[in-house]
Amino acid sequence: NQNYEMAARAGYYAAAYWHEGEAGDKAVEYWQAAFDNAEKAANSLFMAKSAYWLSTSYFNQEQWIDALPHCLKALELYNKKPNAERYQFSLTEMLGFIYYKQQDFEQAYSYFDNGLKAAKKLNNTKYEARFLRNIGLIHRDKREYRQAKEYFHMALSIQPDPEDKLRIYLSYAKLYREMNRSDSTIFYLNMLKERISDINYS
Repeated sequence: NQNYEMAARAGYYAAAYWHEGEAGDKAVEYWQAAFDNAEKAANSLFMAKSAYWLSTSYFNQEQWIDALPHCLKALELYNKKPNAERYQFSLTEMLGFIYYKQQDFEQAYSYFDNGLKAAKKLNNTKYEARFLRNIGLIHRDKREYRQAKEYFHMALSIQPDPEDKLRIYLSYAKLYREMNRSDSTIFYLNMLKERISDINYS
């Protein structure tokens, strides 16, 4: 058991090294090994961490089907952990986007709506705004433009994070482009350009 524990930790940190070097396939290989060894060691925290990063790696490579089981597993594990709201929100949002990217809007909406309710309950305005925007994206893609604008407006009005506000401006710009409203499209693209300089990426 101790050997599996050590192997899980070694695999996890090796994966982090390869991930930093942008060697995605190698990182996935080590995170999978870390998860397998953590499972044998009955270390649910390292299982959760490894599953989280496996799902993130596949998601970032747009491998939605591969990301899905790891994302579900990570959420199942983090739902049993205290003070894990950050991971719970992130995974719920990821699951919503996995279905959104496959145009399964019903499942996507279900995850975004559940995330929205949880964020409201915990007074997490950052994620409340993120889930509002995400629901707006579904309405935009369904050409329900009035509803999309309402959700983007609600998201922008409460979003405290400057970088997330940029995503809302971009969502507005794409919405108005689809509506063939060039003046509004240009307005939000200009807002986006002006606000980028406010972001500190250091």
